[in-house]
Amino acid sequence: MSELVTTDCGDTALDCLQKLIAYSHLTGNVPDSTEPNKLLIVRIVETICGCFTGLQTDEGVQLQIIKALLTIMTSQRRCGGIREYARATLTQMINVIFARMETQAEEEIVRLDGEHQQEGSVIANGETEAK
Repeated sequence: MSELVTTDCGDTALDCLQKLIAYSHLTGNVPDSTEPNKLLIVRIVETICGCFTGLQTDEGVQLQIIKALLTIMTSQRRCGGIREYARATLTQMINVIFARMETQAEEEIVRLDGEHQQEGSVIANGETEAK
């Protein structure tokens, strides 16, 4: 399961995983077959989080990661430690996304200021030449 999602972190794969969790078809409250001392839900959360590779992550994938983590976090069938892990990851992702949005807004303000300054110098040069 982990290989499928991590090699192709498409939003469709994450959406399917989220739906399996939401409808309790995948609870993850059993031992992980690769690490029996760990619950499968831990591997599921790690796999979902592994799809976020930074700011270059596709927005559709980011949305599906958030939806999947939110489903895990709000599910009544999950143990508290997993919900806290999902909550911390979700908070970190939201902080990154908002930081990126703030940076883009600042860049847009700088760009608009630069355009206004260019327009002002063109007008000033035009008035000077017209005199």
